[in-house]
Amino acid sequence: MTRSPSRKRPSPNLLPAQGRPVRSGQMVVTHVVRSLRQSRLRLVRRAATETLRACGAPATSFGLVLGGDALLRRLNRRYLGHDRPTDVLAFPASLPPRATTGEGLGDVIISVATARRQAVSAGHSLEAELAVLTVHGILHLLGHDHRTRAQKARMWKLQTRVLATVGIPGPDGD
Repeated sequence: MTRSPSRKRPSPNLLPAQGRPVRSGQMVVTHVVRSLRQSRLRLVRRAATETLRACGAPATSFGLVLGGDALLRRLNRRYLGHDRPTDVLAFPASLPPRATTGEGLGDVIISVATARRQAVSAGHSLEAELAVLTVHGILHLLGHDHRTRAQKARMWKLQTRVLATVGIPGPDGD
């Protein structure tokens, strides 16, 4: 018998998005870090919409959680066995921790702190980096992966194409 993940209170660096989930088309934002305003999510919403359209799932919803390194480290350790923060995790609806949003495809969980560092390194805005990570997470929710060279090539090609539609240069393939 599989044990359900325990429901824990959100990390103290997370706040419910204005007291209730914020719906924006297909994206449901359930938590935002204190330092991130909703207006910074416009590009993320456009990138999400384009990703779902490009993959033939335009009416599908997903949850987006914007947290910090502590949250991502905890989830990465608990579910993947890696005791370190990461930039983005994707949890398909069929897998735990479904306690997050309960939305359609599943949840994309992003560390804003890591996204900020990566944005500086890549030479683009935080908004652009959040969009890159959202696209990457949605592609994982839709079944794409990058474990093999062939999978990685297909996923990066699709990710780059989607990002180009919203004016963001694609990843370098690392």
